[in-house]
Amino acid sequence: MRHGKLIGVLVILLVAVTFLGVVSAAEVTIGSEKFNIPDGYTEDTSQAKEKESSTGTTYVREYSDGKNKIIFNVNVFGGDITGVKLNEEPGYENKTIKGIEGMYNSDTHSFHYATDNATVFISATGEGIIEEFLIE
Repeated sequence: MRHGKLIGVLVILLVAVTFLGVVSAAEVTIGSEKFNIPDGYTEDTSQAKEKESSTGTTYVREYSDGKNKIIFNVNVFGGDITGVKLNEEPGYENKTIKGIEGMYNSDTHSFHYATDNATVFISATGEGIIEEFLIE
């Protein structure tokens, strides 16, 4: 009987830990791109911007946990554009972060990459912060 109660408590504890792991991060879509929002980070909605142009829409979002900040600038191109390429920029080197190939500037902690119909520019307080937000 004692082992049955112990197993029951362990099962409840496992379910609770699993549930907390699921709710500790959220997924958000900015433009056409999905990102992970770790627990503790909130969006500064006063910094949110959307600007439409003849080529598409630019979305700007900023998140912070009180000490670290990350800024997303997602440019989604309209029409049937595929194979978007980034221009090489001084200070940036080719780098793969969390399985995503792009260009990284270690001085400014900025990571740029392209998808089929968008370019994504991320600036943060460190490379590890960028990695937390990316979804492979």
